[in-house]
Amino acid sequence: MKRSSESAASIAAAVLPANPPEGSYRSWAARMADRATTERDASEAERLMSIAVYWERLANAEDWRRDGAFFGCKA
Repeated sequence: MKRSSESAASIAAAVLPANPPEGSYRSWAARMADRATTERDASEAERLMSIAVYWERLANAEDWRRDGAFFGCKA
């Protein structure tokens, strides 16, 4: 199986569960970044890193919603 022919969705489906529990976006971002660092194809590594950045942004948004609700703000 060639990684360069895989779509972002197929990689995410292989690495991540279908229904993400809260609090796991950051760990998924780390997994995807790890995978990017071992990728030999530069364009594929860049694509995997962009997926990792996306998951990190989701983690930050989740933190903001959780912390905002904790301090009485509505998310």
